[in-house]
Amino acid sequence: MAFPKNPKHPYYQLPEKLAILSINELELSVRSYNALRYRTKTVGELVLLSDDKLLKIRDLGRKSLIDVRRALDEFMARHAGEIAGASDSLQPSIDEVRGQSPDARGSGFSSGGWRVPHHPGQHRSGSSKAIDDVLSAPVEVLDLSARSLNVLTKLKVRYVIELLEYPKRDLFSAENIGRKSLNEIESKLFAYLSDRQSPSNDPASEQSLANPSLGTKDFVEQILSRLPERQRNIIADRYGLWDGIAETLQDIGDKLGLTRERIRQIEARGIQRIRGVFGYGAIRNFVRENICRYVENKETGKFGVVNEDEAVEALAIGCTPEEAGLAIEFLQDISFPGGSLFGRSLIEIEPEVYAQAALKYLDR
Repeated sequence: MAFPKNPKHPYYQLPEKLAILSINELELSVRSYNALRYRTKTVGELVLLSDDKLLKIRDLGRKSLIDVRRALDEFMARHAGEIAGASDSLQPSIDEVRGQSPDARGSGFSSGGWRVPHHPGQHRSGSSKAIDDVLSAPVEVLDLSARSLNVLTKLKVRYVIELLEYPKRDLFSAENIGRKSLNEIESKLFAYLSDRQSPSNDPASEQSLANPSLGTKDFVEQILSRLPERQRNIIADRYGLWDGIAETLQDIGDKLGLTRERIRQIEARGIQRIRGVFGYGAIRNFVRENICRYVENKETGKFGVVNEDEAVEALAIGCTPEEAGLAIEFLQDISFPGGSLFGRSLIEIEPEVYAQAALKYLDR
């Protein structure tokens, strides 16, 4: 008896109250139960194990495999009514994950079998593009371990939407991944979607970061606050935020007891997460609006034009010019590496001289 490959099979549609039941609920032989009890605890975990995975368990041979499949089939038959009643709500489409089903409540599962959140009233009108941005983010935004990320890369699962559609069971059968990695991927995917679907954290509210009352230092702190503590601290140390002392990879590694390469990986992952969560629009708008406000309030004959030093002065909002300089270096690297932060936010009319003329027509 082979494990069903069709993602619409009832094995994929166990409601949570059945999935969390102990394997004690199955009528397994003593030999099969003893072989399984150290490998899997619940029915939901067991149904994700392929035949190949089961046969690799110590003391579980083909005779026990047949016994396990028989017990699962009988379990499914006993609970057929509950499974049939829950199947529709457990398999929402990607459109429903995008927020086009306002009646969704609690949590459900994506078409690939991944647990996804549904919050009452979470989706406001006009936010469909924002939800699309969340789904099109690279999987790096999930801040996965190297093992989990490498497996997804090998399977060419590059974006969140592709992960939601990728069958969970097939991923569990992939090389170099186990139950711990699978649980990590699902929990971080759920946390990411929950965080981004919250109205206060919706990407559509990027304009809140460009609030005129928000200082440059606070703006950077809000961006960093979206990172795990270790990533946040390492990036702050690398850019000298806010003591002005930029530390090397080796300095930070020695302090944390990690290698230089590991620190580089953590920093790169944090920056990648920021880019995936915020994109470039919030940073560009913040810089543009504050420099334009500075120019318009400045009584000078050079209306609409600032040089590099004046641009830095324009962003010294709620902080010192030195802190503004540190913030600019950070915003430069996470938004337009290799380019000019001011040049991409304004019009560079000559080297290190920028204009806000015709700014309202810009959209780049």
